[in-house]
Amino acid sequence: MKATVLASLSLGLWLGVAGWPTQAVAAPVFQDDFSQGFSKWETTRTRPELWKVVDEQAEAYITTRSTVIEMVPKTEYWNSRWQNIEYELDYTPLEGSDKNISFGFENLANWYEFHFVDSFYNLVRVLNGSTPFSINRPFTMINGQTYRVKIRFNSGLISIWINGELVGEEYDPTFNQNYGKIGIKAGTGAVAPTRVRFDNISVTELTEPTAPAQVTLFKQSDPLWAEQEYDSATRWSQNPTIRRWGCALTSMAMILRYHGLTQLPDGSDLTPATLNAWLKSQADGYLGEGALNWLAVTRLTKQLSDQQGTPALEYRAVSGSDLATAQQEISAQKPVVLQLPGHFVVGDTVLPADIGIKDPAYTFTQLSQHRTPILSTRTFQPSHTDLSYLLFLHDPELQLTITDESGQTVAQTRLTEQLRDPVTGRQTRSLTQTLVAQPRAGTYRIAVNAQRSQTYTLQAWVYDPAGQPTRLSHSGVTSQKGDKLELLVNYESAAPRQHRSQLRAVPSKKLPRFWWPHWYWAQYLKHRR
Repeated sequence: MKATVLASLSLGLWLGVAGWPTQAVAAPVFQDDFSQGFSKWETTRTRPELWKVVDEQAEAYITTRSTVIEMVPKTEYWNSRWQNIEYELDYTPLEGSDKNISFGFENLANWYEFHFVDSFYNLVRVLNGSTPFSINRPFTMINGQTYRVKIRFNSGLISIWINGELVGEEYDPTFNQNYGKIGIKAGTGAVAPTRVRFDNISVTELTEPTAPAQVTLFKQSDPLWAEQEYDSATRWSQNPTIRRWGCALTSMAMILRYHGLTQLPDGSDLTPATLNAWLKSQADGYLGEGALNWLAVTRLTKQLSDQQGTPALEYRAVSGSDLATAQQEISAQKPVVLQLPGHFVVGDTVLPADIGIKDPAYTFTQLSQHRTPILSTRTFQPSHTDLSYLLFLHDPELQLTITDESGQTVAQTRLTEQLRDPVTGRQTRSLTQTLVAQPRAGTYRIAVNAQRSQTYTLQAWVYDPAGQPTRLSHSGVTSQKGDKLELLVNYESAAPRQHRSQLRAVPSKKLPRFWWPHWYWAQYLKHRR
């Protein structure tokens, strides 16, 4: 019998690093290497003849389009009391573009799957025949390669490792205690054939988790760093200290510590003081009057990931006062940073109609005590994938419309930030950020508009997938039709900080020479009236 291949990275190591609850894993409750054929399996869909054992591996080979086949463990080999599980397997795609791995299978109307296609995967849940939960994340599977896949399904928290690397972790808010069975699955859509192989399957049951990791409370008034200069605040404040302005900085330090990032690349302990010093050493660490650049911090997490094996953190911002994003992230044990007018706090507990917080400036423990709506929710996803971004900095009066090479408007997030001194109430100058997450290389058109004609300066930071930045800038004048700019995003460069990206005004279209007499004649008639 073939030996079962073990994952190259232990669960205990990953969870301890990433700040998730420690999860004990027992001995496997189900295993199969197909050396005895399909004796432990039964088909759930049609066409059982499309399954064969080849070289002691389960092979699915589909030559027709729009065909799905699947097998699950027989009832005598599967205990319905197995609920929170880890499912590991060797997965080898050989032909085709559709790649499926199923779990949580109850029946044909209720199941989960990871569906890999092109350069992304789709994690989807089908509930009573509909699709209430579906998320796309970047990842590319290449035909002819064998991948060791590990899926952890734990009370609605779904994690996937590929070759020992955590590539996705999501919480399904529609989860309703429906666990089901694992499955082996293959399908075709508009493209055929599909040929895939499965081997060395192992399922282990997770024991009850220990208490979740807690967010360590940092205060910006801590005497260890309270009187240190925040950013370069002596240029714009008479009270330039972390005590007065360090709420976002201190909140970010709490998030990093929670995810196990406890040391900077030089080995120093990660605190608000050392994080502040690191940000000040970076060209993009702070923006405007002390606005912390969250994207610079993601680059720091990538550096620590390369050095220490900790997960990088992908940053997302959701503008608006809705608490749904915060509740979902916190329920998945991923604390968030909440933006209030002039202030930032960490949200780490879901309460009835409220959020429990760690407040770096005040003694409040609940969001409602601030008596102000949230302006945005900042999330941090443990990952080892793509940190690329477009970041545009401009005055709040400006509106940007960004389109890609096909003329389609690009999804963007608009945030306006300022900080408030908790002692004097003095506020920094407002700065608006327009962000595009994970842009592809190519040419983008930017229309700059304002309600009145005015001069402006637009600053752009182009971040490559490793989080390395290129700084660009353009000054112009808005008009009723908007100033038109063109941004070339090019990541292909040997120098990581020079991506050969460009930001320039779109050249005006000149009238052909044969139109000139007609134009002058029209002007003459216009003025004769």
